[in-house]
Amino acid sequence: MDWNLLRTFAAYVESASIVAAARQLGLSQPGVTAQLQRLERELPLPPYVTHGRRKTLTVYGQALYDAVAPELARVERALEAVNARFLDPHAVTVRIGARREIVPRVAPLFRTDARLVFSAHAGGELERLLKERKLDIVVTQQDLAGPQWAARTLFTERARLVVARELLAARGIAEKALTPKGLAGVPCLAYKEDPPFLKEWMAASKLPVGDLDIRVVCDDWTALAAMVEAGRGFSIIPGSIAVDSERCAVQDIAASVVPPLAFRAIYHRDLLEIPALRALIRALPR
Repeated sequence: MDWNLLRTFAAYVESASIVAAARQLGLSQPGVTAQLQRLERELPLPPYVTHGRRKTLTVYGQALYDAVAPELARVERALEAVNARFLDPHAVTVRIGARREIVPRVAPLFRTDARLVFSAHAGGELERLLKERKLDIVVTQQDLAGPQWAARTLFTERARLVVARELLAARGIAEKALTPKGLAGVPCLAYKEDPPFLKEWMAASKLPVGDLDIRVVCDDWTALAAMVEAGRGFSIIPGSIAVDSERCAVQDIAASVVPPLAFRAIYHRDLLEIPALRALIRALPR
């Protein structure tokens, strides 16, 4: 049954007349009359009897009103609450996910009156949680294909090579020799099985990535930096990942050798229908 028919019925019972009910509902008088007539046809028993120009509730009609009116009021309150959650900027909650190591870089970029909830997740989890609507925005270097997604690049990270000075000294390697050939035989610590920086770095010297002695594969930039500091090997990491510059030799890699890694805010396009989220996204840096 059409919920609006029951809403019209309850408004009519609570009003002095069809005119008053129409005014309360924002409908025309003929519109209210038509809905009451349609409701009467759909019910198994008559909800009212007519006395002159006024309809009087039957026992069935009174029972129907007593059962329906509280539920209608509950639905109205629920609708108002949901609308407030999405239309009042101070009531909106935006759930933002990113990898743990880049959350400190990401968080200051989001400025809004809405309530922000940041959470850290592994790369694969970010995509899943976004698709399941458990996150509103994810910040990642990955792309999502499909017309339902929109993305905005927030920042790019230049690559830099890092290696413990103690390890270089033990192998007799000068800090000026931080090249694929100079580091031949030194254990390599890679980000994921398909490292985004190492292939370009090796290709610039016309060497295959298979020539690297990859001893550790990890999907956490911060953990890689910690292992480099511990002398486990060398790695190429984004510039924002902190390393101890006293313990480690750090070499910035030219963008012409290793293209900067772009981190994007990815979100459902329908978020732009919510005023607070539309303002938040438009205020993000480009």
